[in-house]
Amino acid sequence: MIDELYVCEERFVAPSPGADMACVLGHALRARRAEVGFAVVTLLLWAVFGFLTQGLVVLWLPPFLLVVLAAAVRGRAPEVTPHRAVSAGVLTLCGASAALLTLPLLKGGAWWGWGSGRDEVPDIQAFLAFVFPFALAEIVYLRWTWLAGVLHHELSAERCGEQGAALFGPRGAEVPARRGTARFRRISRRIREEQHAPLVMYRPENPFCGVGVPNEPWSLSVELRPREGHSPGPVDNRTILRHLVPTLERLRTPSTRAETDAVRDRLRGLEIEEVVFLPVEGLPARDIGPQILRTSGEHRTRAVEEGGEARRYYLRISVVGWNGELVVTVFVRVHTQGGILVLELVPYTLHPVRAAYRRADREAQEWRRRSPWDR
Repeated sequence: MIDELYVCEERFVAPSPGADMACVLGHALRARRAEVGFAVVTLLLWAVFGFLTQGLVVLWLPPFLLVVLAAAVRGRAPEVTPHRAVSAGVLTLCGASAALLTLPLLKGGAWWGWGSGRDEVPDIQAFLAFVFPFALAEIVYLRWTWLAGVLHHELSAERCGEQGAALFGPRGAEVPARRGTARFRRISRRIREEQHAPLVMYRPENPFCGVGVPNEPWSLSVELRPREGHSPGPVDNRTILRHLVPTLERLRTPSTRAETDAVRDRLRGLEIEEVVFLPVEGLPARDIGPQILRTSGEHRTRAVEEGGEARRYYLRISVVGWNGELVVTVFVRVHTQGGILVLELVPYTLHPVRAAYRRADREAQEWRRRSPWDR
């Protein structure tokens, strides 16, 4: 997210169904600052304790590395294969044994000849070297407590999940404009102007970026014939759309036998919006983009009757499910010429988020329910 929107800020923002990318980017930058902060504190802790103990804390490196290796071998998957679990358990046991065998070395003792011949370590240095792992554990404890608090309060379903299943409207969680640097405020303002705009700036190699995985498109061609007893009138694309949109809107109305609120009919939340795709090639400067967005009405009026070689007009029809995680979008374009009606449909599916995000939320809840000793 940071690379796509913050580092490469010259790119236009793709449509983002069901989400406010300015809010997501703000949390991504905040998470990165927090990670850097905890890393700096950890390095300072190593440096301070190393200076006060004259490098004695380096003796903790072997058991620490064994424990880290055990966590890497096990992985973060909820279900672990038996050989991974056994390997991780053996490495953890070796790390705990190495930690116990390190204790006599902190006082200047010897272990299988290692450490013999050294002068006796002062009590204060031995004590500081002994409490060093507990100081590191406190840093990890504070990091997990902060993360669990953010996921439980700021990013909870009550705070961010009840947005009315917003598809293409700027109804996501707000990030105050005064928060962050001037660059973030500038980028977030652009994101809010472009992510839900009726005018989409696209690249020819990926025109429908942001709406999910493409399904097989299809088109229908029919001959326009006048009804018997009626004189034919002029039929253009706008006339066809005036008949198509009311038909689609009637899909929101449930049947007479299913008018109760207990029926979960996703078509009740059907979203219909006119959108124009405009190629980005040839734009002289990035700052001209917001100026073009203000003329979306003019582009829409002209693009309806065009053949769709570069500037394309579509009806964007969307249905959302699973609390906004699953979005089905169908782009519909109508073209009439020479007594032939061509109906083009391009379907896309936006799949749910990765399982790692749900796992992070579950781990945060488990962390809050644990006892202080387990933490």
